[in-house]
Amino acid sequence: MRGVQARRPTFGDLEDGLKSLAIPTLIVAGDEDDLSLDASLWLKRTVPSAALWVLPKTGHMLNLEDAAAFNRGLEDFIATVEAGRWVSRDLENLPDPALFS
Repeated sequence: MRGVQARRPTFGDLEDGLKSLAIPTLIVAGDEDDLSLDASLWLKRTVPSAALWVLPKTGHMLNLEDAAAFNRGLEDFIATVEAGRWVSRDLENLPDPALFS
């Protein structure tokens, strides 16, 4: 696994491409999956068409841990996209995070 991960590009390597991603994107994370929460939030802030959905009391296997909630959320996402109501954010006009630290 280490060899695979070491050869894989980092999110930073992919940032420019992710910033131009225009397809509806739903990032799903479990609130108990501590190792993925920061990456999930970074992706949400980087991909203009992304939303972050955090399922409570679930970890990395959230689709198995709470399958009913996961399936409902995925159905809602698909319905929103099909209805044409999924919109991208203008990343240039977001507030500077430094203002809140």
